[in-house]
Amino acid sequence: MTQHPRSPNKRLLALGLVSIFGLQSCANIDSKSMNPTGWSGGDWLKCGLAIAAGAAAGAAVSGKKDRGVGVVAGTAAGIAVCFVINAKSVQTQSPQEVEAQYRKGGKKAPAEPQVVSYQTSIQPGSTIKRGQPIKVVSNIVAIDGSRQAVNEIKEEVRLYEPGATTAFKEGTKVANEKPGSGGYENTFTITLDNQVPQGVYRVDTSVLLNGKPVNTRSNNVQLVMIDADTYQIAYLD
Repeated sequence: MTQHPRSPNKRLLALGLVSIFGLQSCANIDSKSMNPTGWSGGDWLKCGLAIAAGAAAGAAVSGKKDRGVGVVAGTAAGIAVCFVINAKSVQTQSPQEVEAQYRKGGKKAPAEPQVVSYQTSIQPGSTIKRGQPIKVVSNIVAIDGSRQAVNEIKEEVRLYEPGATTAFKEGTKVANEKPGSGGYENTFTITLDNQVPQGVYRVDTSVLLNGKPVNTRSNNVQLVMIDADTYQIAYLD
């Protein structure tokens, strides 16, 4: 009997099934805020069901040969449903401070706007309890050009599962409220689901200036379960 390859639409169906299931589960959360730092154990349980549903849906619509791929895709979709990324920005330097500091180094104003500095770090310390947020903190300094001003400073964050090359969750945040030079601190807050497996996760951040990618930072974080409630975090970079 001739075997016909499975249609890519089957995989889309798996992602659609888990998205619908996950959204329905998360819609039933009783917490007043969708901020996961305030969720109860029951809230996480409801969203955790989306992960299991994703694996099952992925396997169900995949053939025997592709069942493993279906499980991986479905699980990733389920995890993504239950991850919430909150972001905030704070201005740390005024236009005058940035420009004065730039000139102090003996430099003339650039013709085009530039990102003078871009640094990222991951908080908190060496251990994290389940449900405790991880914070990705970035400090961005940009300066106007003589030909063009800084109109928009945007940062993107992408999360990758162990061994994955495609991000399972993404977030963006515009740092500046008005055009012009300035320094900003961007904070992305990510809370781990109780179902998150151990392994090495990659967290990439990129800064875009006036819509153009300028720089990217990458951090690998290893999660190792110590007990039922605590992970050990090792920063590998």
